[in-house]
Amino acid sequence: MRNLVNCDFGSFIEKWRVQSLGNGIALSIKEFSVTAKDLADVLQSFTNRRKLFRLSLDGIYGLDGSASIWTPLLQNLTELQELELRDCSLQIADIEHLAAALGQVPNLANLNLSKNGNLGGNAETWAASLQSMIHLKKLDMSNCSINSRDLKYIAESVSPMRNLVDCDFSSYPEVWRVQSLGNGIEMSIERFSLTAKDLADVLQSFTNRRKLFRLSLDGIYGLDGSASIWTPLLQNLTELQELEIRDCSLQIADIEHIAAALGQMPNLADLNLSRNEELGGNAKTWAASLRKMIHLNSLNLSKCAINEQDLPHIASSVGEMPNLTDLNLSRKWGLGGSAEIWTPPLQNMTELRELNLIRCSLQSTDIEHIAAAVSRMPTVESLSLVGNDSLRGFAQTWARCLNQMKHVSSLKLGGCALTKEDKKHISEAWGSGVDFESSEDD
Repeated sequence: MRNLVNCDFGSFIEKWRVQSLGNGIALSIKEFSVTAKDLADVLQSFTNRRKLFRLSLDGIYGLDGSASIWTPLLQNLTELQELELRDCSLQIADIEHLAAALGQVPNLANLNLSKNGNLGGNAETWAASLQSMIHLKKLDMSNCSINSRDLKYIAESVSPMRNLVDCDFSSYPEVWRVQSLGNGIEMSIERFSLTAKDLADVLQSFTNRRKLFRLSLDGIYGLDGSASIWTPLLQNLTELQELEIRDCSLQIADIEHIAAALGQMPNLADLNLSRNEELGGNAKTWAASLRKMIHLNSLNLSKCAINEQDLPHIASSVGEMPNLTDLNLSRKWGLGGSAEIWTPPLQNMTELRELNLIRCSLQSTDIEHIAAAVSRMPTVESLSLVGNDSLRGFAQTWARCLNQMKHVSSLKLGGCALTKEDKKHISEAWGSGVDFESSEDD
């Protein structure tokens, strides 16, 4: 029935619907109990149906381990662009048959295999099959119980798939995703427990992957003290522009290896090492390594438990980083009341354009020293003092210092709980344009 483009045979729970989808049609079957032969018969019936662009099978019971029977029929759906097989209890052996069939469907761009939890922990046996689907642009295998043992085998398989720019292997709370980022791609790995070798294997697999612009490692457990093993692989990611290694329990010795590797990566502009609290109080031993990363434009050391003794060492080193224009020193709880000690070294950072001192427990007595230091940093355009609520009620004593920073165009004082009287004194000293609303964080 070529003219029939919308029909619904669903009941309260089960759904079976054919509907118009732009210039084509979509077939959706949900929450049915179906044998492999049942599904094969349905697919056979739609073999000659033109413009079937999308097929969705969701929560189908009875298909586990039977892909060899019904997947060959998928090859006949030549105009298929999107396929969903969500929560269908797919087994390890099913993936090989599925990938072999879909490799023969040249228009297929998007494949969703999410919520097939039996696949997790066994990628060694099925991941290589994914490479058969060379046409894929998007692969969703979220909530498939993928774990750290699987990462190596999946990375080896998907990294050579040049058309694949969006794939998701996350299972809450762990996140592992590769996705499109402008003209390139980014890879995010979060809250996994990984050994140094696990990470080295993943990085090795992506060595030859073009246009990997951004890499985010966040909340990874097991990497502490092991940077000597995995950082050499970073140098092979020659197009990397942004790197995050957040909350990874980095140790003092790790910074030297990270800096040495990243110093060989001329395209790397942004580095985020926030939330690595073990670095605090020890900058004397690691800060000198920072100057090796001469290409960096932005460095984030927020929430690293840096104290006033650390700052002179950090400032001395980053002062020799000719391209560094943005330094984030937010959430340094121990800096309040001691700016007289730590602000003078800031003057060494002669190329800095943006300085963030967000939520550093700054006191009213600190502002005079901060303003004096910034006044000697002619390139600074933006200063953020957001979230320093101890400044409340005392602006009459420190606001007049602000006019020393005549070259600073952006001053942010949001989240400081300032009174109306405070704002009056600040505006009189600075002029109009103070941002009292911003609540930015790191």
